[in-house]
Amino acid sequence: MIRFERVTITYADADRPVLRDVDLEVPAGELCVVVGATGTGKSTLLGAVNGLVPHFTGGTLRGRVSVDGRDTESFPPRELVRSSRECDNAPHNSASQPYVTQSTRQIHTRRRSA
Repeated sequence: MIRFERVTITYADADRPVLRDVDLEVPAGELCVVVGATGTGKSTLLGAVNGLVPHFTGGTLRGRVSVDGRDTESFPPRELVRSSRECDNAPHNSASQPYVTQSTRQIHTRRRSA
């Protein structure tokens, strides 16, 4: 399970947090797709799951991110690899790959009909 509890992440050179007061729970085995415009914090959110934020990227993380009950701030990324290996970041350019913009509609449709 992935859990975010009131997570706020601010980078040193930023005027404001890239993520603010995020509460999120993704049960084990659940598919979760993160979509949004450039610069909205998608990569930061995923980096917080595998511990790269803030261990390698720097910045300040307030709140708690846990993966399988392990606090990502307390464990270095190499120790979180097993738990977070299914979390991937596959950036797409919606202008050149329009199917990406349609995927959220398809996912919501599938969830409603399931």
